[in-house]
Amino acid sequence: MELKNKTVKHIFYGEGTIVNQTEKTILVRYADKEESYPFPKSFLNHSLSLLPATLNVLLLRELNESGYSDTNVEKVKGAEPTQHRLERDIYAERTVLAHTNAEFLNSEFGTHFKGFQRSGYPLNRSTLVWMVVIDGTEHYGWANKWSNRYDVIEERYVLNDKSSIDLTVIEKYRIVAEKDFSTRVHKYHVRGLFKYDEAQSTPYKHIWRKIK
Repeated sequence: MELKNKTVKHIFYGEGTIVNQTEKTILVRYADKEESYPFPKSFLNHSLSLLPATLNVLLLRELNESGYSDTNVEKVKGAEPTQHRLERDIYAERTVLAHTNAEFLNSEFGTHFKGFQRSGYPLNRSTLVWMVVIDGTEHYGWANKWSNRYDVIEERYVLNDKSSIDLTVIEKYRIVAEKDFSTRVHKYHVRGLFKYDEAQSTPYKHIWRKIK
């Protein structure tokens, strides 16, 4: 994918514009500086992401199909798209103790993250690992609650200003890991695999139903 002149978001510095691209680096211009980043590593470890989110998903898919993965940033000749095939049943209900999202992902999905990881991790083209609180409280504008205990989740945008958010649902499936902060080491309650119910959803209310 040609990245020059596209908008990118850094997890700390915010939005910038890609002003140059080589085979192994990209140069991003922010309001007050320019920074160079390794490519594709910066996208695979999610420190950088393209905007809008739909474009970032296309980039990750393209990298995946070309033989890159989040655990192997060097291209593997003849590699198939990474599906994170693990011996364990990744959809099985269980509780995992972890201090951070990164620690949880490393433990359960074979990643090797060392820093900050947001609440959604793209496992493959259609599935997101979703690590969130599901108790009806607002977090970053969204409130998640069970409408049928452990079977149906309602994800609702609750703030009045809806002009600056991306409401697009990219993935069809989510592996839900409900976060519990009641202990010093957080509990991640894996609830299973959920599918997006497009017919029952609206731009500001997304319905997810358990299928596995």
